[in-house]
Amino acid sequence: MAPAGVSLRFPNMAQKNAGMFGGNSLTTTNVVIGSPPLSFYAVQGAVVGNVLSRAGASVSFVREFHETIYPKIGSGEIDVFVASWLPSGHSEFWKSVKNNARQMGEIFDGGAFFLAVPDYVHENEVSSISDLRDASFEKQIVSVGPGGAVLTNRANEALDDYGLREAGYEIDAREEADWVSHTLQAYGEGRKFAIAIWQPCFLNDQVSLRRLTDPDLSMGPDDTGWIIANTGFLAGAPAWIHALLANINLGIPTITKLDKRIVIDGLSPDDAAEEWVQNNAARVDAWIAAALEKKSA
Repeated sequence: MAPAGVSLRFPNMAQKNAGMFGGNSLTTTNVVIGSPPLSFYAVQGAVVGNVLSRAGASVSFVREFHETIYPKIGSGEIDVFVASWLPSGHSEFWKSVKNNARQMGEIFDGGAFFLAVPDYVHENEVSSISDLRDASFEKQIVSVGPGGAVLTNRANEALDDYGLREAGYEIDAREEADWVSHTLQAYGEGRKFAIAIWQPCFLNDQVSLRRLTDPDLSMGPDDTGWIIANTGFLAGAPAWIHALLANINLGIPTITKLDKRIVIDGLSPDDAAEEWVQNNAARVDAWIAAALEKKSA
């Protein structure tokens, strides 16, 4: 359950598969975007879809997890994926499709998986993952199950690398909504706990968390979030599509706030994207104008 006064609103993203923004060109390019059904992925995909639509493309979505999206990027069933964590987070997925896909644009930089504790826990008590061994903390470190395999696998590696399993710690992988509710409740009650988390994620803006140092890089190095596209799709797509996919950049703070608009404020990914595009019209128009120069070149 969420703490009193906090209402969590996770959209039913599976219902969005058939949704179309619709293009406005006589020679519309159809674009199928793959977007995992986690809120921060959904809103990134929605922004990319919104921008492509404004430029004249017709956009549809496939809302599935990485394990099925990547093979479909490789086969061409999905044209564009938002976003691939490279060089580390999605490296194994990327290896399987890199001969049939291309990195187009950096939608964010500084993506990370990490273990964190509340900021009310003093650094003198816990500053690194290894410090948890001797700390009086809850022994369950909650992570995300469906859609969070990389996060959970790395958290388990951290337990082994830093001797936390011998100290009684375990990883508890839950549905995203349950993971969020657990964190908000534990934080609100002032409990001593650690969670497995990533950025960009709205929780980093909702509560004050402190990233634990990880000298062994058990949780992996920081990543860039890439918009990637199937090479067969790119071969048939006009030059302005290539340019626009390379132009779109949101950054960690923007995605974090957009994520919060969905989970806390209750907007759908499409509505959050539309709101952001309207509020940043000059920036979006510049992306589109630069890309459409390729259309007339």
